[in-house]
Amino acid sequence: MYPKRIPDLFSAKPVVLNARYAKAVKGSITLRGKMGGKPFSRQLSVDLSGPQRENEVLATLWARRKVDDLMAQDWAGMQRGNPAADVKQQITQLGLAYRLMTQYTSFVAVEERMTTEGGAPRRIEVPVEMPEGVSYEGVFGDKKELRQMAAAPTGARMNVAGGFLGTARPTALPPCGRSANRIAGWMQ
Repeated sequence: MYPKRIPDLFSAKPVVLNARYAKAVKGSITLRGKMGGKPFSRQLSVDLSGPQRENEVLATLWARRKVDDLMAQDWAGMQRGNPAADVKQQITQLGLAYRLMTQYTSFVAVEERMTTEGGAPRRIEVPVEMPEGVSYEGVFGDKKELRQMAAAPTGARMNVAGGFLGTARPTALPPCGRSANRIAGWMQ
């Protein structure tokens, strides 16, 4: 179960625990604590049936919590960039087994076969979906901005994400080269 120590419960903020179980079971869990300095107890009915396709994501959530717990076990080593070998190995194994991006795992699509046309390799552009919660406009700007960039004079300035700031003239750039009206796009 993660986190190993159950955190304090505050009004309107749930306590979320991730745990694995070995076999299906039906029963209840008793939650005990103190509320206003007085003992408190609540029974929660649970039906932990066998694996169900709609709950597959829960295993990933459990693995992510376990990675967090492992990192906390060797926090100083993680901060120095020199974690304990067994912690690094466990995090790597979890990342691979549950397809998580961790400090030691990442995923890159690699084509295992090569094809050529007439003996020369051919480049094929592979579309990649935007991550959930990230907007195309927030990264690349809207289509109007892209058309403005394409038509921009040679001396035009670009911001970090390639958004159009306007023509170069002796004015101060906003922090990090981002225009103030583009910051909202980054936060979408």
